Amino acid sequence: MPRQRGSEKRKLDGGQAQVRMTADLADRVAAAADRAGLSSSAWLRSLAVAAVGADPVDAVPTLRPTPPRPAPTVDVVEVARLREVVAELSGALVRVAVRTRAGGLDELHAAVEAVLPDVKSAVRGLDRLKAELMPPPDA
Repeated sequence: MPRQRGSEKRKLDGGQAQVRMTADLADRVAAAADRAGLSSSAWLRSLAVAAVGADPVDAVPTLRPTPPRPAPTVDVVEVARLREVVAELSGALVRVAVRTRAGGLDELHAAVEAVLPDVKSAVRGLDRLKAELMPPPDA
């Protein structure tokens, strides 16, 4: 048996297989799947089923039904908007930190770096708040 390397040593759940291929082959598979109106995975499954003479129903993945989530409340939508604005602020501060460091503006760079953890913490806090405000899925 050939020796396995790296991530190939990991065991996949039953019913899964990992396929390695070149980028060119992956592009060609994706194009063929697209022409067939399938995802690459579905297209490869259909080839495997045909190659081993299995029942075509075996090519259809089983889906776990997920309960529908209720529409978010006005509060959830507003918190989500605020979270995006604060996340954009965080990104802008990172860009300022890079430019001030590159420009040799050490004091300004230190000031920006001092603010960044609080802004990133605010993003995480808004994520938690949004999760708490989101109504639970219907049972």
